[in-house]
Amino acid sequence: MNKKYFINYLILLLPSIIIGGLLAYSGDVTDGLKIGFLSLLGNAFIALFHKKRSKIYLVLAILWYALFLLHSMTLSATWLLYNSKINAYFIVQSIANTSLNEATEYFTHSLPYLGVASAIFVGLGMLSYFLFTKIYNRDCPLVQKNQKSTWILPIIIGLLCVTAWAIKPIRAVSPPIFWRNYVKSIQQFKAQLVEHKNWQHNWTQYAQPNISKLPNFQEKQTIILIISESLTSYNLHSCGYPRHTNPNMFAVQNELTIFCNAYSGYPSTLGAVKSILTDVPAAQPEYVPTKSILADAKSAGFKTFWLSNQDDSYIASLFGAFTDQAIYNNKRSGRSSFAKDEELFPLVKNALADNAPKKLIVVHLIGSHPNYSARYTDKFKLFPTQDNAQEQPVQAQLAQINASSWTKNLRDEYDNSVAYQDWVFNNIFTMLKQDKAESRGLIFLSDHGNEVGHVKDFAGHSPTTQAGYRIPVVLWHNQLALPKGANQDKAIDATQLDDNLRFMIGLQDKTNTAFVPWWADNYQFPSNAKFPYWENL
Repeated sequence: MNKKYFINYLILLLPSIIIGGLLAYSGDVTDGLKIGFLSLLGNAFIALFHKKRSKIYLVLAILWYALFLLHSMTLSATWLLYNSKINAYFIVQSIANTSLNEATEYFTHSLPYLGVASAIFVGLGMLSYFLFTKIYNRDCPLVQKNQKSTWILPIIIGLLCVTAWAIKPIRAVSPPIFWRNYVKSIQQFKAQLVEHKNWQHNWTQYAQPNISKLPNFQEKQTIILIISESLTSYNLHSCGYPRHTNPNMFAVQNELTIFCNAYSGYPSTLGAVKSILTDVPAAQPEYVPTKSILADAKSAGFKTFWLSNQDDSYIASLFGAFTDQAIYNNKRSGRSSFAKDEELFPLVKNALADNAPKKLIVVHLIGSHPNYSARYTDKFKLFPTQDNAQEQPVQAQLAQINASSWTKNLRDEYDNSVAYQDWVFNNIFTMLKQDKAESRGLIFLSDHGNEVGHVKDFAGHSPTTQAGYRIPVVLWHNQLALPKGANQDKAIDATQLDDNLRFMIGLQDKTNTAFVPWWADNYQFPSNAKFPYWENL
């Protein structure tokens, strides 16, 4: 192999490096790699161009790379301008709500940027043409029969390209599939907005005649609802887990009411959040909500806040858009997100400082959502520990289900994320206790759980195991007489969060006079033919 051979390969790979590298440099390394690998298919056109000496293959190659370059530049633009994915909620919302005049004004304002981008696009196209036709050495074949080593790079490139196109989540980032789905998401969002506005109108209409104040209702209140993510109580030390995953909560649990045996009605976020904030029952995902605790609070004069570290357009349009103030810290969705929940602290502090006499502050965390390792900072890399009393029971349980080293490692990462959530909870709890409102309360719960090697060699959302539903519910109030400590036995239904929060802030629903709060001695888990949910899918 000689220098010309490597120059030829560099020329072949350069477009893909530029295409993927641009997006990676702008802020999205993961999608940058995906697009780079997908664009490698253009190498086949260049190779055919030099082998067949037909310019049709050169045209196909340039069109192919131009399509991917334009795709990469468009995706990169939102990172450079807004530090966000193009399918982040606030961008989708803006596009869905933009008129033709607004779009024209936006593009007019952006003409200098478009001019620079166009110059870069044309310049890179001309550079590619020059490299493909003038610098590429046709007399130096990529594969030389007498040198087996020359087969290595083509095989590697081919495998990368074929694998990228074969894997659905990677293929979904390719230009035709991505933009088809993007247009569809805009259309779906517009339909959602109409539907959600109708629901919200109905919630308001329901609250006005049916929600009334109890005798203990306070005119100066601050209530915080923390909705965490993917946290199962099986991994809380307060709930009997050997590892000390929640030292902050454990240290003050004589001030708290901790229900370890609470159950979400759904094993995933959308259904779970709908069920705790509205009257959607457990295991009935098609149910249309007729009332919401947010509307109830607003009808009683509460200023409502939605402070989120998740980027979910459905939840944002249904709940965030209904509140008086909604702020979204996270600009990436789900597993691709690296935003830490502590970034919400200034937002919580500002909400607490708001001069509204009655405030309901909803804090939506990314919590322990997979990927677990992205959910905590380096100082929370705590597990495994050197403490045998903590480690031996955990390792024995994992061995009992024949957990793989992969699942064992994910259990460590998951427990680190739980410890980080505990720290986040403690910071928000401390801020609330320092608030000056006469009546202050807090509810912390997870939307649903996660299976992380509890009964099977698997880590993630799990509709078929108990850990996918079993969550902690934590209560605190400076005036209500709540039982203190961790209750590991009493089963409670997390879908009744709206009823319990309504009672905590001193309101009642005239259509539900038989309501019994979670903490009452006579509370009973409601009868449900589908419970246990994990056994009755």
